[in-house]
Amino acid sequence: MGLRLLLCASLFVVACQGVPTSAGASASANASARVASADPSRLPTPDQERAVTAALATAGIQDTSVIPSKFDWLFGTGAPRSGSFSGTLDGTQIWADVHFLEVTTKGITACAGRSASGESVFTVSLKGRPEVLGGAGVTGALSGAGPMYFASSDRLFVMTPDARLRDALVLTLVLSVPSCIWREPQTLPVFPWEREVMDAFAAEGIGIRVIGGSKFESFLGDRRDARVFIGASGQTGTGRGRAVACGPAARSPDVLLAIVARLHEVVGHRRRQTTARHGR
Repeated sequence: MGLRLLLCASLFVVACQGVPTSAGASASANASARVASADPSRLPTPDQERAVTAALATAGIQDTSVIPSKFDWLFGTGAPRSGSFSGTLDGTQIWADVHFLEVTTKGITACAGRSASGESVFTVSLKGRPEVLGGAGVTGALSGAGPMYFASSDRLFVMTPDARLRDALVLTLVLSVPSCIWREPQTLPVFPWEREVMDAFAAEGIGIRVIGGSKFESFLGDRRDARVFIGASGQTGTGRGRAVACGPAARSPDVLLAIVARLHEVVGHRRRQTTARHGR
């Protein structure tokens, strides 16, 4: 039997602030994320460069070099130094963007996927807030067919289109693979039924970015486990909304479908409002 979930507050859904979603805005935003002007003054310090070069050498990367990253704007002043390191592994040219965090940084999440047109896109977020340029819906896009891979620590963030390089740097730089979803607070317990909610959203093209505690645990009388799910519609993240789900409560999977349908409806309404506002 499918898990029964009940939406608190009679399908309580709140639309969050959206971004312009016309086709032209989305296309130009993705292009901007790919061609942002790199700033040579933001290159790694000699010590930082040596540390990464040594890690690459330990991983078997040869002929390494570093140039300014096109994504040196990631994390703003929180990461004043970054570089795009390249080299060869088994005769193949590979690269990785390495961002040096100024202070210990918690809450970095990173997701990779595909846009409606099939383009490989990715979104890096800090505590659920996407790192994007202007009104873009994603952090960037890749010209190749594969996804972007990520690794991070309290003081480093790495992204590369090569899974082998990511895995090697995880070992040599003592990194871990960040989650795609931010939990608020970070120690928020995971309920078994959360996965079914996220799968239902994903099936409707809604990617969950944040899962948080809910104020509505006792809304129906007896206290029930509840979570707030904040998502974006589609890989471009052009519409956002939130829904509160309590579970388990009923036997019918129709309740879960109603949650998704209602969130879809509100996100679409918000998108139309935003498009009309920017079209005037």
